[in-house]
Amino acid sequence: MAAPTAHAARVLANVHDGLGIDAQQLPAALAQLPLPRCGLPSEAVTVLGRSGLRTLGAVLELPRDSLARRFSPEVLQQLDALRGLPTAPLRYYQPPDRFDARIEFEYEIESSQALLFPLRRLLLDLAAFLCSRDGGVQRFDLHFEHDLLPASVLTIGLLAPERDPALLQGYFRQAALASENRLFHSLTDVHLLAVQHDPRWLASPLQGLLVVQEDGQLRAANRVARRLLGLPRRGPLPLLGLEALFAGASAAQRRRLLQPGAAHRVRLGEGSAVYLQRLQGPRGAAHRSTVRSTPADPGAPLLRDQQREAARRAALAADGNLSLAARQLGISRTTLYKLLRD
Repeated sequence: MAAPTAHAARVLANVHDGLGIDAQQLPAALAQLPLPRCGLPSEAVTVLGRSGLRTLGAVLELPRDSLARRFSPEVLQQLDALRGLPTAPLRYYQPPDRFDARIEFEYEIESSQALLFPLRRLLLDLAAFLCSRDGGVQRFDLHFEHDLLPASVLTIGLLAPERDPALLQGYFRQAALASENRLFHSLTDVHLLAVQHDPRWLASPLQGLLVVQEDGQLRAANRVARRLLGLPRRGPLPLLGLEALFAGASAAQRRRLLQPGAAHRVRLGEGSAVYLQRLQGPRGAAHRSTVRSTPADPGAPLLRDQQREAARRAALAADGNLSLAARQLGISRTTLYKLLRD
């Protein structure tokens, strides 16, 4: 849209596309504009419409003194600007200071460590966004969508505005670890153990956390515990019991693994040891707090075989609806796919 004035071009673009007019054609083009499209305040358009006025031309024919008595100075300034009379310039468009980006994962994310690489891309985009505005961010939110749980939000706050992506990623590491630890503490049907090389760190955000089932099988471990105990840094954990995990511990140390009390030293191997403390046990159910070694029944099916059979039965019961079967089993679809493929 091309017109002699910027104000006229803006309102004519509401009803025309690809139109170009000169100064002589401008009055006729403005006169045909419907009032709701002429850029006047909505209150003024309502009052003028109740007076029987439908087009901008009818309004421009009214005496200026009459309009000045009934409407605010902004209405008169807008009418003058449309006709090319001297007036204040248009305000430049300023986009909102809001950054919104999204990443979809095609695989299951089981630890905060796996989020670091894709998050680095988001933080680089955020840093470029902030640099273009010569600004920084003092707080940002990360929204996570889960397979079987409601969506969650991780809010990261800083003491001062920053835009360095490396620094922002460092804050994310700390916040993600604290959020991961809070999720572990919310579990109710398991033992929660804290491990660290230095007992002073057992009550800090740097504590390693182990989630152990009542039968002594390892169910989950946070990033710190995986590093301390030589477990895989990312992905699912191997089927492992506490006795195998702490194979270098003495019999007395093994008996204390799931017992409440103060932190105690547990040997891992030659010249290596950690301090361990049970933080909580299964709530609302009686349980044994010692780990006993029982001879395995050679005829009993392996745990992995039992999991495969349970997955197959759930898929049949759900008539092939794997999403429903995964919800009934309390596992993700990716885990169910793996069990059915094995």
